[in-house]
Amino acid sequence: MVGVGRKPNAGQPAGVEPGGHAYMTMVARAKAMIPQLRDRAAKTEELRCLPPETERDLHDAGLFRIVQPKRVGGSELDYVSLLDCAEMLGRADASVAWNFANLASHHWMLGMFDQRAQDEVWDKDVNVLIASSFIFPAGRAKKVAGGYRLRGNWPVLVGGCFLRMEYACQRRFLR
Repeated sequence: MVGVGRKPNAGQPAGVEPGGHAYMTMVARAKAMIPQLRDRAAKTEELRCLPPETERDLHDAGLFRIVQPKRVGGSELDYVSLLDCAEMLGRADASVAWNFANLASHHWMLGMFDQRAQDEVWDKDVNVLIASSFIFPAGRAKKVAGGYRLRGNWPVLVGGCFLRMEYACQRRFLR
């Protein structure tokens, strides 16, 4: 990753490579969404999740893939760039900013996994939205005929309305 979560030069915005415009482009795309997000804020609140058109707009702007590795078509900007875009989106709707930051950050996390794990996810769909629940111990899985029986309570899963992939982060007791 470019800056690994730190501004490379105090005189430059995060994610700006010398002569590059990727950071400025992403922030401008987030800023351009402000009017529509303000108009949809009541709908977002009513639905208690992102409206489908907001999810589509975030995808179309490339914002969900801001920290995803370039090798799979992401922008591979640093984590501070993601936060700067979330801050911009939050000027219109804090719920959108929260969901965006949580969902987009999982591309950053998956980018640190072994390439085989990355390929298993991104070879199927580079735009897949991923979320996780990392609070331990949340539950247990017991091997049973035909699969696993899950028992426990998992805390809130941000962005769950649109998920096609969830990290399974739990302690497994397969005896």
